[in-house]
Amino acid sequence: MSTYTDTWTDGHGTVQYFTRSDGSRLRYFTAGSGPVLVLMHTVRTQLDYFHRVIPQLWDSFTVYAVDLPGMGWSDIVPGAHYEEPDLRAAVVEFVTGLDIHDVTWPGNRLAVRSRCRRPSTSRTG
Repeated sequence: MSTYTDTWTDGHGTVQYFTRSDGSRLRYFTAGSGPVLVLMHTVRTQLDYFHRVIPQLWDSFTVYAVDLPGMGWSDIVPGAHYEEPDLRAAVVEFVTGLDIHDVTWPGNRLAVRSRCRRPSTSRTG
């Protein structure tokens, strides 16, 4: 379903589905060009909660916003687990399955590394 999403995208980007290895689908929206930025919503919400943020980003970034498994318009799978490790694994599968570049996941964190130059005053960690 992209009817609501169409109301705030103003013709930018597309709503698509990524099919996971278990056959379930994740809905995602992508728009823009530039360094990759993956947006992940909180539990029990959906990618459309970024409706005010994404239009501010698509001129500078390739934005991917994904509905986490069982949330938004992504598939709900009976008997599936929706705990943090399961959601994290789904995001890793999404990012690697779409071959989104410049993605790293040091330790237990998933981070998207940008190709843009950091300001000289920024701190790295």
